[in-house]
Amino acid sequence: MGTSEDGNDLQQGNTIGHHTGEQTTVVTQNMFPNASNLTMTGVTISNVGRDFIQTTNNNFGANEKAEILKELKQKLNPIAKPARKTDTCLEGTRVKILNDLCNWVIDANTTIAWIYGIAGTGKSAIAVSLARKIRKIDTKKEVKLALTFHCVKGQETSHICNLVPTLSYHLAQVFPEYGKGLLESLNRDPSLDGTSLSLSEQLELFLDLPVLEKLIIKSSEKVVIIIIDGLDEWGTGLNRRELLRHLKTLNQFAWLKIIVTSRPNPEITEELIVELFIKKIDLSDHIGTADDLRKLITSKLSWVSNEKMDNMLAKANGLFIWVTTALTFIEMGVDKAGRLEIILNLKKGTYDELQPYEPLYHLYKTVLTESFSQQDNLKYLTVVVGAILAVIEPVSQDTLKNLLCAKGVDVPTRVTEEVINQLRALVYDRDGKLYYHLSFGEFLTSSENKLNIHPKFTHLQLAMSGSEDYTIRIWDIQTGQQVGESLEGHRDEVISVAFSPDGRHVVSGSNDNTVRIWDVQTGQQFGEPLKGHTERVLPVAYSLDGRHVVSGSGDNTVRIWDVQTGHQFRESFVGHTGTVLSVAFSPDGKHVVSGSADTTVRMWYMQTCQQVGEPLEGHTDWVRSVAFSPDGRHVMSGSDDKTLKIWDIQTCQQVGEPLEGHTGWVWSLAFSPDGRHVVSGSEDYTIRIWGIQTFQQFEEPQQLSNHTDAINSVAFSPDGRHVVSGSADKTIRIWDMQTCQQVGEPLEGHTDWVRSVAFSPDGRHVVSGSADRTIRIWDMQTCQQVGKPLKGHTDWVRSVAFSTDGRHVVSGSADKTIRIWDMQTCKQVGKPLEGHTNEVSSVAFSPDGRHVVSGSKDRTIRIWDMQTCQQVGEPLEGHTDWVRSVAFSPDGRHVVSGSDDMTIRIWDMQTCQQVGEPLEGHTNWVWSVAFSPDGRHVVSGSDDRTIRIWDMQTCQQIGEPLEGHTDYVRSVAFSPDGRHVVSGSRDRTVRIWNIDPSNPNLIPASISQYNQENQSCSINDQGWLCTAEPEPKLILWIPPHLRGFNDLRQVGTIPADAENFAVKVDWSKFVCGEAWTSVWNDNPEDEK
Repeated sequence: MGTSEDGNDLQQGNTIGHHTGEQTTVVTQNMFPNASNLTMTGVTISNVGRDFIQTTNNNFGANEKAEILKELKQKLNPIAKPARKTDTCLEGTRVKILNDLCNWVIDANTTIAWIYGIAGTGKSAIAVSLARKIRKIDTKKEVKLALTFHCVKGQETSHICNLVPTLSYHLAQVFPEYGKGLLESLNRDPSLDGTSLSLSEQLELFLDLPVLEKLIIKSSEKVVIIIIDGLDEWGTGLNRRELLRHLKTLNQFAWLKIIVTSRPNPEITEELIVELFIKKIDLSDHIGTADDLRKLITSKLSWVSNEKMDNMLAKANGLFIWVTTALTFIEMGVDKAGRLEIILNLKKGTYDELQPYEPLYHLYKTVLTESFSQQDNLKYLTVVVGAILAVIEPVSQDTLKNLLCAKGVDVPTRVTEEVINQLRALVYDRDGKLYYHLSFGEFLTSSENKLNIHPKFTHLQLAMSGSEDYTIRIWDIQTGQQVGESLEGHRDEVISVAFSPDGRHVVSGSNDNTVRIWDVQTGQQFGEPLKGHTERVLPVAYSLDGRHVVSGSGDNTVRIWDVQTGHQFRESFVGHTGTVLSVAFSPDGKHVVSGSADTTVRMWYMQTCQQVGEPLEGHTDWVRSVAFSPDGRHVMSGSDDKTLKIWDIQTCQQVGEPLEGHTGWVWSLAFSPDGRHVVSGSEDYTIRIWGIQTFQQFEEPQQLSNHTDAINSVAFSPDGRHVVSGSADKTIRIWDMQTCQQVGEPLEGHTDWVRSVAFSPDGRHVVSGSADRTIRIWDMQTCQQVGKPLKGHTDWVRSVAFSTDGRHVVSGSADKTIRIWDMQTCKQVGKPLEGHTNEVSSVAFSPDGRHVVSGSKDRTIRIWDMQTCQQVGEPLEGHTDWVRSVAFSPDGRHVVSGSDDMTIRIWDMQTCQQVGEPLEGHTNWVWSVAFSPDGRHVVSGSDDRTIRIWDMQTCQQIGEPLEGHTDYVRSVAFSPDGRHVVSGSRDRTVRIWNIDPSNPNLIPASISQYNQENQSCSINDQGWLCTAEPEPKLILWIPPHLRGFNDLRQVGTIPADAENFAVKVDWSKFVCGEAWTSVWNDNPEDEK
């Protein structure tokens, strides 16, 4: 079927003209073969047959369709992103299944196809691949994929209230006539709300057979497909049975294709297996599965013999998840052949209907025990995996690390990182969040789990207030602990909660249509539930005096409640024509503002319960959030139309232009206490700060003046005037050494953590390596990226460095390779340097540019010849854990290395032997090491939060550690003159340290400034500046936040207000003792 430029369907043999001015509709005779009394002269038509009605019903304008969908969205509240999975079948696999399904979609006269198999047979991958294949179908028919809905246990796609409304909304996008009829049904009863109806009511209203028969074209030229993946993870057994029974009644609509994937649960099997009109694909015995698994194994382990591959296939028993888990486990190992033997020694899998997952569970147990054999490791495994399983919605690795390093759990962030790294065969990172296969979660709760791993936090609960489990929980912010028992009483999901101004009470709104007040101290409900709303209660808020509560509801009303009496205060505020999504009190308590799905904002008088003026109109979609300014003169609103608007309370008019910048719905907003700024949160994953005076979004330097995540790498410019830093916030920043201020804009382009940065020898360029697997070159003058990213690595780029002539860049990666890049061509030079058996964490050029040194997780250091691209001699071995950092001495005769074994080691380049004993002192992993420009000293940064200076001659630590960072130190470097060290830390700060031996202030914890009596001063444990022993005299008490200058070696901190920041003190007029009055000057003009 084609489409004309004016949007009308072109059908062979039919001609349709438009009536414009004197023109008349031209109709060929064969357009109405069943019509009677047809006269062309004057275009008189009567008793028109079926075909004409169909054509006119299908002619919807774009504006009318948009209006229908807008209203339906308000009524149905569909899930915004129902397609949650992205994993596809390996190229060349599942070909027959996908082709069979595509042919069925086009040619079959039946409606339902069922793909079933136990967990791990690849159902979701088939669903995702099928959706992509359907979009590319080339056929005469119009094929439309209306919806892919992935049911995921525990997430919103598993709730029974969401599937049918979302399905109906997407069907209306394809068929506006269906949407129009559905909207008419909903408008006949304004109280109807799609997601609040029972499943049977949803099915009866939204998928009513007479409605579908009358309103949807039974066209042989259109096919509409709906994919429901993982139905076994949706609702209850009874819900699934009820849904399937209704879907089976739709079999009469040949244009509709519904593809369902699921496990063969009893209720699903009973409904579908016996029906002859349902296409069934059983993945447990499908022809070609073994060949597909063989291709999968070959793509990862091409070196495995056919005999061993057959052995693996026998053990896999047709399960894709078994093969992918085993392959990842093998690939993670240093000794891949050894790990393959572990897999081959597992007992053969045989399908048992009573225990279908026994081979898979045995594999899971083997992977865990092999990866975490030591008792200490097992302890951390228990905590980390338990936390991953306890979080219903997937979280990022950083979020998990923050949860687990909280008080009461105390799992170091690096430990969490390592546990997750070892769990890659079972827990995988997708889109920055951690996921695991459902079968792994079920294994941990089965009798097969002997490792005492359970889905819970140890001494820690989620920071959640109101929940789908019908409870409210109170949490201690400092400890992360739940305070008292859960507040229980609601009979449905808790949608919104808020504290009273004095913090003694909590108010909650729920899907059970009630508002409840709770006593925080006793954990008991305060009085009876506040009843009156006839639909679910969404927003709730306290007045500033704590005497009243306001609530908004799906019944389109706003209600005020008297906290003391427990009764509604006066009448309901009636006026909204859609769900009330947000409410707020004015600061003086005299007004209430509300935002609604009817796209309006409304103001209400508390005393009269009347609306103030006309509705505030301007938004074109739901108003999700409203807030009063602190002075009560303005209201801010955020909407699904992606804008924020400011309203003047006196005039009820919009102030200025809408604040635009978000690319998704604006969910939440709040004023700053001074009323000068607004912060907004959006569906586009961003938080934005807005200046209310200018009504413009802040420019980047104001919005992000400092790094917002861990600083992974720092380096000095060759002239020592600048410092570059790379961060987990994906940016690189340049800092002025004198002012400690950022220079220019952040260098942005990486899409994942920046792991390493370095200046070129001439200081004109910066190179960066990132977890996004790319290396990028940046121009210091323009702050712009030079050329395209250097691509080739297949995993994180952990380290980068320039050659001394600036012509080449070397990179080391988690893909176990080192690569050399030409700066002029931005191309890789030669083949990758291969030899390490695990991740390469650090690389560096020798001063003469002839060699490269690399350090690896395989515990070795290796030297490489730049001319031959071959390894020089044997690996340097001695470290007993991950080698994190390596560096050449300025004369090229030595290499220094830092390791997770907490030691620094010096190596002789001529003999390839360790020089002397390891340098010991750090109490945790050593992240970074560097030589001083004269080669006489080494600096090291560690997970113990300290920086240490070492003497190369004596192999001893010089002085006390440099302390001030509040988290582990990831990177250190010397300034070109050797007088300063720069350090970058996970505490998000960059610090500058003066380590010049000629500086008298290098004595730690001492203020070596002298008064006329040549008396030194120090700060005691209580924070007093006092004279030296034996009889110290108190001089001045120093506030805790200013005691950073306790160690005068820290001379600069970025940002300047970080904890333990450097403080510069002018001691030129310092006087100690009885002569203190001499600092007083009677003439203030002299001070100027």
